[in-house]
Amino acid sequence: MASTINLLSADTRLGYVHYTVSNLENQIHFYTQILGLQLHWRDENNAGLGTGKKDLLLFTEDKNARRYNGVTGLYHQAFLLPNRKELARAIKRIMAFNYPQSPTDHTISQTTYLDDPEGNTIELLADTPEEGTWEITDNNFVARDKQGKTKHPSAPLNLPDLFSHLSPNENIMKGIPADTITGHVHLYVNNLDAAMHFYQGVLGFHKQYYYASFKWPISPCPTIMCILLLLIPGKAREPS
Repeated sequence: MASTINLLSADTRLGYVHYTVSNLENQIHFYTQILGLQLHWRDENNAGLGTGKKDLLLFTEDKNARRYNGVTGLYHQAFLLPNRKELARAIKRIMAFNYPQSPTDHTISQTTYLDDPEGNTIELLADTPEEGTWEITDNNFVARDKQGKTKHPSAPLNLPDLFSHLSPNENIMKGIPADTITGHVHLYVNNLDAAMHFYQGVLGFHKQYYYASFKWPISPCPTIMCILLLLIPGKAREPS
């Protein structure tokens, strides 16, 4: 008899992501001053940050910790903002510090990517499902705008259009809003089948996308993306 998989509830949401960092003070400064999160608590070697509600980030300092590229594990944590106005404010705030970022239009979301001082990639995004769709056609990944025309799934973001959501005297230094959540966590894996078995067959995540050429398939519920697994053949490996 085939076993029954108990799938996660559609109400399931991600909690905090716990990072090992080599310089706790620098990380707190970046996430509070440049990104706009709040420091919830801190002790000698640990800290919790968020938006005034539950922690979205935990840091544990290990001064001997080092970052390695080309290994399995975290690609980025994505903070889902409530709307495009808040994304516009966040991008403007980061620009005010002349901090490098990459504003990107994914059609169904608008976003910006940046690395923290220790090389951890952060995504800030707003959902924009009204702007178009993603689909898999003949094993090809296709993004379409709201008129049905195909477009690049990672196009440069139209910043003048985005910034039109802000008033001329908008306070861009206002912090990340309280209803921001961890929208998804994007992972590198080196065995997609094993990862699929664990996240779907063991943990109970729903399968949302499977794009064989690019291979990033998993979502915890049929409507929102909360876990993505990314496989780049020949790049990811187990940490030594």
